[in-house]
Amino acid sequence: MKKSYQIERGLVVPANQTKVYNFQLKENYAKCTGVFVVPFRGNTDFSQLTLGLNIAQTEVLPNGVDASLIALTDYISRADATYDFKEENIPAKSSDVQLTITNNGTTEQKFNMYFILENI
Repeated sequence: MKKSYQIERGLVVPANQTKVYNFQLKENYAKCTGVFVVPFRGNTDFSQLTLGLNIAQTEVLPNGVDASLIALTDYISRADATYDFKEENIPAKSSDVQLTITNNGTTEQKFNMYFILENI
């Protein structure tokens, strides 16, 4: 089983705004099996962020999901932070991704998003 991470670095959401990011997953992996978010330089307040995620026109996370539920922090391990959707058979192979992030706080937030890609 070949496994890799696709990292979308430096995603920025201004205070009290919603931002939509569109990109593609790597073409040489069959499935996207999970996601998690990581603070950018340790100063991200995930309690202020909500998100929605669509991969290959399939809703993986509905808009409004609290980002802290999938956040890797000093107190939450990668295994506990990862939203695992291996059973949903979400394709990776150049699939379109739409990530919608809303910042409900009063300061800009910046983070990295990790996608777990596998050939199963």
